[in-house]
Amino acid sequence: MSYLIRFHSDWFRVKEFFKDFWLYWRRPHFAKEHIKFLLAYLGQNPFRISRTFLEKRGEEDLYAYGETPLTVLEEICDAFDVKAKERVFEIGCGRGLTCLWLRHVRGCKVTGVDFVPAFIAKAKSFEDADLKYVLEDYTRLSYENADVVYLYSYSDTEPLAETLLTLRKGAKVITVSFPISDLDPKNFDLVSHIPVLMPWGEASVYLSLKKTASSKESALPQQP
Repeated sequence: MSYLIRFHSDWFRVKEFFKDFWLYWRRPHFAKEHIKFLLAYLGQNPFRISRTFLEKRGEEDLYAYGETPLTVLEEICDAFDVKAKERVFEIGCGRGLTCLWLRHVRGCKVTGVDFVPAFIAKAKSFEDADLKYVLEDYTRLSYENADVVYLYSYSDTEPLAETLLTLRKGAKVITVSFPISDLDPKNFDLVSHIPVLMPWGEASVYLSLKKTASSKESALPQQP
């Protein structure tokens, strides 16, 4: 059974590669950056890189790594109205390919966050004025400037809701497999969800909105 699952996953990725080529390589700048990206990881398995790092950290879940297929990311952005020029933070960005797509295809201003040094070291070479990568535990950052936060997978989501209290009112939180509103219904409203097909099977993607002011906004003096 495990061989069948792996075959399905590998075949899914092969199909996605050709879809990416057909759909997105018509954009010369993304095509150029994507080729550089593929060459940077030639012969290197990102799942193995992640697993090795997590083993050294003593983590229990060694298989938390995953990547959103670009065609699925487009479905998500269309369904949840992620617009050009919006400031998008991706928590657990991994290699940063989805950030690259959000920047050069969607036209967003993107910050990718991950704690695996090998991923961020390579990703730094793709930075520009509207694309930044940060090597950090996501709980140590402020998200007050974010319009959208996207989270595909992370080994520790328990502090997620508390960390994102710095979001402004109305900011979007997009999560795979669980809505952040389940963690904190007081501060986040679930407004929509869609089914998508990931390499490992069907999943639900959830859109929640921050319904309260950020801690910084709440501290501002009230107008008389």
